[in-house]
Amino acid sequence: MSYSEIVSIVEEIVRLPSYMVIGVSSGKKLIYASTQEGSMDLYSLDLETGERIRLTSGERILSAAADEDSRLFVYTRDVAAGKELATVVFANPETGEKIEVEGFKPTRILGLALDGERAAFSGVVEGGTGVWIARPGEKAEMIQKLSGASFVSSIMGDLVAGAGWLAGDARSSEIFILDIPSGKLNIYTPKKGSSNTGPVISRSGRLLFASNYAGSYRLYTLDPKGMVLEPLRTSYTDHLRHRVAEYIYYDWLDDEKTWFLGKRDGRVRLYVDGREIPLPPGYSGSATYYRAGKRFILARSSLTSPPRIISVGLEGGYSDIAGSRLSRNVARRLGRVYFTRIRSFDGLEIPTFVIESRVAPRPGPTVIYVHGGPWWEVPDMWSGTIASLVASGYHVVAPNFRGSTGYGEEFRRLDIGDPGGGDLMDVVYAARWARERGLASKVAIYGYSYGGFMGVWASVKEPDVWDAAVAGASVPDWEEMYELGDYVFKQFALLLFDGKRDLWKERSAINYAERLKAPLCLIHPQNDTRTPLRPVLRYAQRLLELGKRFELHVIPDMGHYVIDVKSAMEILLPGIMFLKKNLG
Repeated sequence: MSYSEIVSIVEEIVRLPSYMVIGVSSGKKLIYASTQEGSMDLYSLDLETGERIRLTSGERILSAAADEDSRLFVYTRDVAAGKELATVVFANPETGEKIEVEGFKPTRILGLALDGERAAFSGVVEGGTGVWIARPGEKAEMIQKLSGASFVSSIMGDLVAGAGWLAGDARSSEIFILDIPSGKLNIYTPKKGSSNTGPVISRSGRLLFASNYAGSYRLYTLDPKGMVLEPLRTSYTDHLRHRVAEYIYYDWLDDEKTWFLGKRDGRVRLYVDGREIPLPPGYSGSATYYRAGKRFILARSSLTSPPRIISVGLEGGYSDIAGSRLSRNVARRLGRVYFTRIRSFDGLEIPTFVIESRVAPRPGPTVIYVHGGPWWEVPDMWSGTIASLVASGYHVVAPNFRGSTGYGEEFRRLDIGDPGGGDLMDVVYAARWARERGLASKVAIYGYSYGGFMGVWASVKEPDVWDAAVAGASVPDWEEMYELGDYVFKQFALLLFDGKRDLWKERSAINYAERLKAPLCLIHPQNDTRTPLRPVLRYAQRLLELGKRFELHVIPDMGHYVIDVKSAMEILLPGIMFLKKNLG
């Protein structure tokens, strides 16, 4: 393939819109976020007339929340050119009128909820996280400060609730319940050391959340008045029969019945009162229930099907609301997708998606794609990065290494205290698997964020495995990252390494730069506050002194998140062009 062909294909893929369903506002207005006009913006869609209104234009949207009974919705926007210092804005989905919340300094906002009249949100403050209440036209009031990272998930009546790492251990997460009138705070866990997700409060005041306190994740209800915990009762048990591993979204249909999205092996199903509602195969990361229309609205995609918004009835049957299709030129390049498990160095089976390229030979150039997080995964969900790699002529192997979500808490916890150890070997064994199965001729490692850390680390820790390495938003020096981080990211480094500060130096590529053998491509956003640029510049200087072969691409006016087509092109093209030069 020529360079011009690669540019054309990548741009076509990047321009495919992404979608995130926020919720329904004003009774019938679907609020959603999309890149359909180039940047990630908010839109209002009248579910009765089909009228669409663009509500924001290039505001660097970070999060949003809506309530069907409210005439307003709420969102957060970055006001610091990608540094994730955010303000909170109320907006009218019919007129586009906006009211910015005053009374607090822009900060990293971690959770946002709306009950129709008030917004609750949590954000970083000195030495912890704060919880605020805000009303349109009034100053925000901080009503609580918590030690540890806390994420507001719901506000209803007198209560604000959320979850976070409130016991100082990444192996567990606790629930907080805050009574607004009295200011009383309750930190709750069904069992010490268990992981519990952000609650959703019903109109009668009961909490719905997921917990693994009895083993695998299950949904529970909690009455905060008597702190009575009960397993969620459903009329059907399809979710139990399917052995759902994680509940990524859940809400109340009414005061008794619930609906939820359940995930297993990278794919998501919709359940209503425990009964599965059929969907096209793939993944949904956001959804809402349109009460007046008695239907669900979800974002849906797969590794070979680009994002769309679909409407699903209570009895099944779905239709598209928004979305786009692949051109024949791109579709013919995307080959077989399959899920497998690769045995790692210690016998642990690593869940892995493989996406073959129809325009690559077999064996052919192959990319081991390492996801970020590390507490995330590669599910059967559209990825512009993976699609661009495959369409450009590379087979992709995407291991969900130990520490990934989606495969139970025991699996997720395996990298705590050992990042760059067992998880690195999982990635190395994925590369070996690709060669042994006749898929790969040459192998590159490719990742962003935690995947970028793995890229720089793998290339010096296991230098003979790789023919090339691409590391975006990487961490070559954990000690310096800690020094430059805010409260939440200092806590992240401590929790991930389980307080083992000596490992920061041991697992930092900058201390082993002389071991680099494969050509390395470093790509980094200039304004990234999660994985700061400064350690990468120092690493590049060290590589220069050693005469190593590398490229460095710094993307100006960009933070950690890719929020528009321009940024996506600036992040993707250098890496893929680099692979063409070094992998073929």
